[in-house]
Amino acid sequence: MHIKALMVRATFDLSLGTSIQLRLKTYCALKAYILLSVTIIAKNLGISRQLAQFHFKKHVLGKNLIEGYEVFVMRYGETPYVMVLFVISFHNCDALARFARSLLGKFFVLTMGKILRENVFLVETFLPTGEFRKFIDALSALAEMKLVKDYKYVIQDLRMRSRQTISGEFFKGKSWVYDHKGHLGTLRRKVTSPRS
Repeated sequence: MHIKALMVRATFDLSLGTSIQLRLKTYCALKAYILLSVTIIAKNLGISRQLAQFHFKKHVLGKNLIEGYEVFVMRYGETPYVMVLFVISFHNCDALARFARSLLGKFFVLTMGKILRENVFLVETFLPTGEFRKFIDALSALAEMKLVKDYKYVIQDLRMRSRQTISGEFFKGKSWVYDHKGHLGTLRRKVTSPRS
C-alpha cells in the first residue's frame, strides 16, 4: 500500500484514546512524505507494518483525512512557461457559464471558480509564454465584442509558491492550536513591508 496524498486536511478531529500520539505521529509522517509506503512509516515510527496499516485505514482513511490528490506535471519541458491567475468579469451569468464550459477539459487549465453572487470567473492557467500572449489577445477580442466586461491577471512566481498543512507541533490538549489573527498579521506585515 502506498500513500499518495499531496494534500491532507489541516483540521480534523482525532478521537480520544491511548494511541492518540501514535495517530498524530502517523499523520505527521504522512504530511512529511508525499509518496511513502506503510512499511517505511512503520519503520520510522518503530511499530509493526500491520499496526501502521491498521492506524492508516482506521484513523486516516476512516476519518477522511485525505481530502484529495494533486498531481502536478511540468507539461512543457524546456519551453518557457507562466502560471497565471485570471480574474474575468462578465456582463451576465450566461456569458460566464459559456466561457467556463469552453475551458472544461483544456490541458492548460489548473483551477476554475466563480465568485458568489457576482459574474466574476477565476481561472488559473499553466501556459507556454507564446500561448499566454494568444490567450490575452483572445480575452481582449472578447472584451472588444462586449462578451467580457473586463479582465485582469497575475503572473505567479513559481519560485515563491508553497503550500503546507499545519504542523503536528500545533496539536496540543487534544485539539489544534492555530492563531488565525496572528498569522494574518504576519502576512499583512510581509505584504506591506518594502522588499529588501
